[in-house]
Amino acid sequence: MAGKEFKLHTNGTTKTLTVSVRGSIAGGQHYTKINLDESRAQAQGVYYDERAYAWQRNPYSRFDLKLLYSKNKKHTTRQWELRIQNVTNSSVVTSEWYNAKRGSIVNNSQLGLLPVLSYRIEF
Repeated sequence: MAGKEFKLHTNGTTKTLTVSVRGSIAGGQHYTKINLDESRAQAQGVYYDERAYAWQRNPYSRFDLKLLYSKNKKHTTRQWELRIQNVTNSSVVTSEWYNAKRGSIVNNSQLGLLPVLSYRIEF
């Protein structure tokens, strides 16, 4: 995590621009694979229970960016914030399940790039 704050003073109002970056590495969870042949035969998800948690998912990295603009007056503070989560739009499989209608395994991935805009007034 790293950040920098820039302060501007004008006519009794303090304005601040904050830029910060956060990075994290996660993942590598162990999981149990779905036995596709048995799942198709039974029309439901069947796992390799005899080899439970024998497989491991790939780790992933994620970086977030935050821009915050604050205006401080005598009795109020206003803040505009833009957070961009997962700036690099990295994606990795986080889970899987058996789809009986399609007769296949469906992979779920983590959420991609996500911008979040917010406005806050404090008094």
